[in-house]
Amino acid sequence: MIDWERLDRQEQLKLREAFGHHLDTLPPSCSLDMKIARFQEWLSLKGIQYKDHMKDIKR
Repeated sequence: MIDWERLDRQEQLKLREAFGHHLDTLPPSCSLDMKIARFQEWLSLKGIQYKDHMKDIKR
Protein backbone atom coordinates (compact mmCIF):
# COMPACT_ATOMS: atom_id res chain seq x y z
CA MET A 1 0.00 0.00 0.00
CA ILE A 2 1.07 3.56 -0.70
CA ASP A 3 0.89 5.98 2.21
CA TRP A 4 -1.37 9.00 1.55
CA GLU A 5 1.33 11.34 2.84
CA ARG A 6 3.73 10.14 0.12
CA LEU A 7 1.43 11.34 -2.65
CA ASP A 8 2.06 14.83 -4.00
CA ARG A 9 -0.57 17.54 -3.56
CA GLN A 10 -1.85 17.20 -7.12
CA GLU A 11 -2.44 13.45 -6.72
CA GLN A 12 -4.20 14.03 -3.39
CA LEU A 13 -6.43 16.68 -4.95
CA LYS A 14 -7.41 14.41 -7.84
CA LEU A 15 -8.29 11.64 -5.40
CA ARG A 16 -10.32 14.01 -3.19
CA GLU A 17 -12.29 15.20 -6.22
CA ALA A 18 -12.95 11.63 -7.36
CA PHE A 19 -14.01 10.69 -3.85
CA GLY A 20 -16.45 13.60 -3.81
CA HIS A 21 -18.17 12.12 -6.86
CA HIS A 22 -18.20 8.73 -5.13
CA LEU A 23 -19.82 10.29 -2.04
CA ASP A 24 -22.66 11.53 -4.22
CA THR A 25 -23.64 7.87 -4.72
CA LEU A 26 -23.81 7.12 -0.98
CA PRO A 27 -26.40 8.04 1.64
CA PRO A 28 -25.48 11.36 3.28
CA SER A 29 -23.81 11.36 6.68
CA CYS A 30 -23.06 14.14 9.13
CA SER A 31 -20.66 11.92 11.06
CA LEU A 32 -17.03 12.92 10.56
CA ASP A 33 -15.97 9.45 11.70
CA MET A 34 -18.18 7.88 9.03
CA LYS A 35 -16.80 10.20 6.34
CA ILE A 36 -13.22 9.35 7.28
CA ALA A 37 -13.99 5.62 7.38
CA ARG A 38 -15.56 5.84 3.91
CA PHE A 39 -12.54 7.74 2.60
CA GLN A 40 -10.14 5.17 4.08
CA GLU A 41 -12.11 2.26 2.61
CA TRP A 42 -12.34 3.90 -0.82
CA LEU A 43 -8.62 4.67 -0.85
CA SER A 44 -7.70 1.16 0.30
CA LEU A 45 -9.42 -0.23 -2.79
CA LYS A 46 -6.99 1.92 -4.78
CA GLY A 47 -3.97 0.66 -2.82
CA ILE A 48 -3.61 3.80 -0.70
CA GLN A 49 -3.44 3.91 3.08
CA TYR A 50 -4.90 6.96 4.84
CA LYS A 51 -4.28 7.36 8.55
CA ASP A 52 -6.63 9.48 10.62
CA HIS A 53 -4.14 11.48 12.66
CA MET A 54 -6.98 13.31 14.35
CA LYS A 55 -8.54 10.19 15.91
CA ASP A 56 -6.31 10.50 18.95
CA ILE A 57 -7.55 14.04 19.52
CA LYS A 58 -10.99 14.39 21.06
CA ARG A 59 -13.49 15.85 18.62
